[in-house]
Amino acid sequence: SDADALAARAAVLLWTGDIDGSVVSGELAMRLNANIGPETAFNLGIAYLLNRRWADAVRLLEAARIRYPTYPTLDFPLAGAYAELDRAAEAADALDQGKRKNPYLDLAGFGTRFQDPALKHRLDQILRKAGLE
Repeated sequence: SDADALAARAAVLLWTGDIDGSVVSGELAMRLNANIGPETAFNLGIAYLLNRRWADAVRLLEAARIRYPTYPTLDFPLAGAYAELDRAAEAADALDQGKRKNPYLDLAGFGTRFQDPALKHRLDQILRKAGLE
């Protein structure tokens, strides 16, 4: 019942490739402490993307952006979720906001923590659809 420990577990599971386990841990961490921090929302948002849970990613990441407006990477997975939902204008806006906060981030540098290159590739496809190069 420790939100911080569950958030850390969710991160480890995400980057080592257990996406379903990451979602379970991340959702539980967020239920225990909805204000746990932007990194937990970021990780859960990425897990939602990889599980094709586009609407869940939008809901989570939109709320996280409001709570943490200067966090530099929440906009990128949000742009991907919008793109997958065919919301091109919103995807472009989220990508533009992300680039203003983090102008040096590119596709090659995003998701480099994945141990499984196939997961990085899947995430790249989603972000490329949003316009990240």
